[in-house]
Amino acid sequence: MALRLELRHLQVLVTIAEAGSIRKAAAVLGVAQPTVTSQLRRVEAALGGPLFVRSREGVVPTALGRSVICDSWAVLGGMERLVRSTRERARASAAGGAVRVVSLCVVPHWPVLLRAAESVGLAPVTSSHVRERPVLEALLRRGNADLVAYVDWTECEGGFAGRGGIRRVCLSEEPLHLALPSSCELARGETVPLAALADEDWAVVQVPGAGGLSSPTLAGCAGAGFTPRIRHHVWDDQALLDLVEVGRCVGFVPASAPPRAGVALRPPSGLVLVRHLTAAWRLDSPVAVLAEAFMQAVARDLPGAAPAARRA
Repeated sequence: MALRLELRHLQVLVTIAEAGSIRKAAAVLGVAQPTVTSQLRRVEAALGGPLFVRSREGVVPTALGRSVICDSWAVLGGMERLVRSTRERARASAAGGAVRVVSLCVVPHWPVLLRAAESVGLAPVTSSHVRERPVLEALLRRGNADLVAYVDWTECEGGFAGRGGIRRVCLSEEPLHLALPSSCELARGETVPLAALADEDWAVVQVPGAGGLSSPTLAGCAGAGFTPRIRHHVWDDQALLDLVEVGRCVGFVPASAPPRAGVALRPPSGLVLVRHLTAAWRLDSPVAVLAEAFMQAVARDLPGAAPAARRA
């Protein structure tokens, strides 16, 4: 009867290759040398050829052996990842059965992130929002959040860079466009010179502790030679668009903002402003095990998916 290969047989092959001799492999495995020799012969018979060349100095894999050992490493590694991810999910279940996702205020595309997390097995998911970045950082550092999301204006922002045990990834990069009333004369052009809006009232999406859209708004307008007259501070893009629609102000929103009557979106002339959506998680959380799959799921549905998310 042909031998049915099991993980323990693959472990024997890998151990022999790493040890360089059957005697040393037996010592590593904690069994007698004849037992390892017998198992190797049975595996070779099942696979149809010698896997090692034996000599006084030890053993060296044959061409067939090298191929089998590479595949064995892949199988054993996959099994190790499976066990690790299952244990992480079991630990999350024991802790309350939910993966805790927290954002700084209401981040853009929030449903996409939650759906991506659930689609790769990070379920059930609970979500909440905080209004201060230091609070968000503390939740993650202390293990009270498994995944956090927030908006950056430059790729080096965020507060988590360089923190041990935490991974931080830019999920999307969205250009910012000017939102202005469609009745405005400037809305007729394909682009809008910022300097032409120097006398307008402005609204900004304000994120406590992060500057909100006031950061790119102030920087962009300063480059155009004026300081914007900011009259309105709002919590999200929709509130800003509500004000623009009734002619109260102008402001920056992502180019992917859904169209609405009464509002025109135009890129500023000669200026590129970008909003980054960033996620961070602890390396010992359930998210870390499924991070690559999570980023792939995000990249499928998120406008302006960043290179890091697309490469995952």
